[in-house]
Formats: sequence, C-alpha cells, structure tokens
Amino acid sequence: MLNSILGALNSIYGVFDNLSISVIFALVIFISAACIILIIDDKQRRKSIYYDPNDWFFHDFNNKFFDMMFTKRADTEKVKTEKAYEVAQKIGINSAEYARNCYVAGIGDSGIKSVVVMRIYGVTVLLVGIILYVLTQIVILPVLCAVIAYMLAFMPQKAPNSAAKRKKFQVEEELPRFVELLSIALQLKMPIDQAIRRTAEKVDNSFSRELLEIMEKSNITSMGWVAALEDMTEKYEVPVLNDFVLNIVSAYTKGVDVYDSVVEQLDSMKKQHLNNLTARAKALDNKIMIPIMAGVLAPIVVMVLLPTMTQINFNI
Repeated sequence: MLNSILGALNSIYGVFDNLSISVIFALVIFISAACIILIIDDKQRRKSIYYDPNDWFFHDFNNKFFDMMFTKRADTEKVKTEKAYEVAQKIGINSAEYARNCYVAGIGDSGIKSVVVMRIYGVTVLLVGIILYVLTQIVILPVLCAVIAYMLAFMPQKAPNSAAKRKKFQVEEELPRFVELLSIALQLKMPIDQAIRRTAEKVDNSFSRELLEIMEKSNITSMGWVAALEDMTEKYEVPVLNDFVLNIVSAYTKGVDVYDSVVEQLDSMKKQHLNNLTARAKALDNKIMIPIMAGVLAPIVVMVLLPTMTQINFNI
C-alpha cells in the first residue's frame, strides 16, 4: 500500500515540476480559505435581524446556476420548471418518472433544476478525471472521479424514488388499521360516507389526513367518498389499496352489504401484510449477511495473500 502511494507521488512529481505543484497547493489552500470565510460570514449574517438567505451567493446555487444557463430573466417560475423538464429529458433523466415520484412523495417537483445541474456536475467531474489520467497516467484518479460523478449524476434523481417507495410502504402499513376501524363503524349501521369520514377523523395517520383533505376539496356528497378513494388509488398505485377500493365500490353499486366486503378485505389484508413483513425480514437478513461475510472473509484473504505478496516484493 505504501509502495503504491509512493509510486503515485513519484508519478505526479514526474509529470509536474515544482512550480506546478506549488501552484496546485496554493489553489487548494486559497479555495479552502475562501470556503471557510464564506461559511463564517454566513453564520454571522444569520445572527442579524436583517438576514436574508438570498443575500448569500451560494444560497440555492443550483437553481441560480440553471436559471443563468437555460432560462431568460423574463421567464416565470412555471416556464423555468417546464424548461428544466425539457433539459432533463435531453440529458437522459426520466422527467415523467421523477415528477410522478415527487407527486407520490408529496415533496413537489421544483427540485428538477437541481437534479439537472447535479447531472452536469457529474459529467464535468468525469471529464476532469479523464484529463487527469491523460496527464498523470494514474489509474486511481479517473476511478475516484467516476465514483464521485456517479454520486452527483444519479443519487439526486433517486432521492424522490426512495421517498415515493417509503410513502407507498407507509400506506400499506396504515391501511389495515383504517379498514379495521371502518368495519366497526359499518357494523354500527353507519352510512358508508359517514363511516369513512368518521374513521378518517379518528385515525391519526398520514393516510387518514390525506383522505380527509381530498374529501374536503371535493366537497363530498353521498358518492364523494368514491372519488376520494379513487384519487388515493390513482396516486399511490398500491395493490392492496386498489383491491380494497374496487371491492367496496363494487359492493356499494351492486347494493350488497358493504360491511361484509370490508370484513373480507380486512382478513385478506392482514394475511398479505404478514406475508410482506416476512418477505422484507428475509430480504433484510440477506442484506445484512453481505457485509458480515465481507468483514469475515476480508481478513482471511489478507492473511492468505500477504505472505505471498511480501515474498514477491522481496524477490523483486
């Protein structure tokens, strides 16, 4: 390992003379000092009663960078967002999927400009890595730049996807409790629309709050609960929620007792929920075993290969 580091330093020294190395170190020190000064200055500004985040140059920098590169000063925020989706589509970002995931996660899609800029950063870092390899012939530099480029280019796009998955999982977790209390309300011969509203008011979770919000916006009538539940199914596309809504709406329109359908769905929902938990537990065990095996095997491989590598180096 030490020989590799020394070899890399020798390679760098062989390509750059003393003046170049001094200039590089001076730039690194200057940039580091400038960043420290900017951070300290921002902290001091935050203490002032007249503090405005927009006064700091790097506040919301990605959006400012995108607006400077791709938009006009007269463009409205809506036009800027539309242009961001157009640019995203051109550089390989699935803008429709991104917007869908943002909608499901409830985080808004204004971050698309930042995602585009981060993709540009990633490509830039990758090009820098290639240039450094051409100049120095050090393999570790382009590899390191490629890793950083991947994180910059793809990780911001995956954040809404992960948030959407967590939101769908939360719906699957909260739905059985909602349906269980709904069955109790229906057992008391409460009308279906009143039963859904009362249950949503009593159950304190995100699913119930969102359902109530949709019902209020739709100015619920005797059949308004159908539209509210269908909006939820269209948004989340969770199979267990889709089956539940389809069955109770079908039972209601056919004149069948909705209570029986809800009880049947509740039993099926609990079984499916248990199966999902079991499958997730097994998947988690498999994920945990990978780093454990790596931690166990790595020292063994080192102990086996170290004498051989030492002997080879000694012979050389």
